[in-house]
Order: sequence, then structure tokens, then C-alpha cells
Amino acid sequence: MKNVRVIGLLTLCFLLGLFTVATISGCSDKKEDPVEFESPVEEPAEEAAEEAAEKQKALDFETALKTIGRFSIKKQTGEDGVLFGTVTNGDVAEAIQVATQKEIDRRHIIVPEIHGTGKYKVKIKLHSEVTAEINLEVIGN
Repeated sequence: MKNVRVIGLLTLCFLLGLFTVATISGCSDKKEDPVEFESPVEEPAEEAAEEAAEKQKALDFETALKTIGRFSIKKQTGEDGVLFGTVTNGDVAEAIQVATQKEIDRRHIIVPEIHGTGKYKVKIKLHSEVTAEINLEVIGN
């Protein structure tokens, strides 16, 4: 019985007050080889290269947005140019997707309060270090 190792005890007395459960493991003299695991953590150089590539993609897309110049959204308005509703970040994301064929997460778009027709500035967070600002024109139907 000297090769029997007791791994742990689980006492259920505090719940039932009746019995104790023991877990027993390993009845062999055979020594096991240590298991080597691959680390899921990437090398710092690889992480830096990926981060630089993502930042460059964001900068390239920022340049593309600036090249387009202005995005237009048509909304239903009243007689005095006041919108029925407002322009949402989803509306802006859709306008960008139509113009660039690239989908943007609407949660990264910061739209000022827009309740009328006119020209506005909208900020888009493309990367932790890259924020683009686009010109948005709201046109009434």
C-alpha cells in the first residue's frame, strides 16, 4: 500500500453529517515522463509585427476614407429641414459600407446629435491608435 497516493479528501459531513469520500490515485511504480505543452503566448516580436500590420491597415483605410471626402445619407424630413428621427451610427456604417465595400462595426462610430439636414463631422475608431474623421452630409427627401 505504500505506492498508493491519496490525492484528496472530500468531506461531506458539513452537508450530511454522515460520511467522508476519499479519492485514491496511482498504484504503480512506473515513473511518467513530464508532459510538455506548447505555449499559446506568441513571441513579443510576432505580436509587435501583427500589431504594426493592423495599425497599417487602419491607416490605409483612414486614407481611403479621406480620399472619398464626403458621405451622404438621405433621411425623411419635415418642411423646415428637421429630420423625422435622427442619424444613427448604423446609418453611417451602412453609408461607409456602400462606398468602400468594407464593413465597419457600428459601435466604433461616434456620431454627434443630428436632427436636421446639413454637414457634420463623424469620428470612427479604426484602431486603438487610429481615429478617422469623415465628412457626413445629411440630405432631406
